[in-house]
Amino acid sequence: MLGFALEMNLVFVNVIIGATVLTVITRYIAYLHNDTGLEVAARDMFRLMVVTELFGGVWGTILTVFMAGLFPSMTVIFMRVYFYPVAIALVGISVSIPSIAIYWHLWGRVNPKAPGTHTYSYTVTLAYQ
Repeated sequence: MLGFALEMNLVFVNVIIGATVLTVITRYIAYLHNDTGLEVAARDMFRLMVVTELFGGVWGTILTVFMAGLFPSMTVIFMRVYFYPVAIALVGISVSIPSIAIYWHLWGRVNPKAPGTHTYSYTVTLAYQ
């Protein structure tokens, strides 16, 4: 079960990063060419990313609980050695959740040609997960 949770978490994280980058690029290209089909595709990719983010979070939590419950001494050793990378990942996750909400709510309100900090934070914080 532990190996399955680890593999599922890795798959979900890769899909999240790919869907995030493709969403931003596809939305920008749709704006440049005024293509409503690409706009719909960008929204569908964004929805895929949100659903995958939810499932990835669940599998990451399962993995963490199993690791801490079954191997507490190994978890302590891991956290002592990799405290800073884990802290950076937690900050990235904490910033990415509001960034996803902000990006969705500003979808039709902000010009995609002039992306603001919401687009950069949305794209960059998901890379730190």
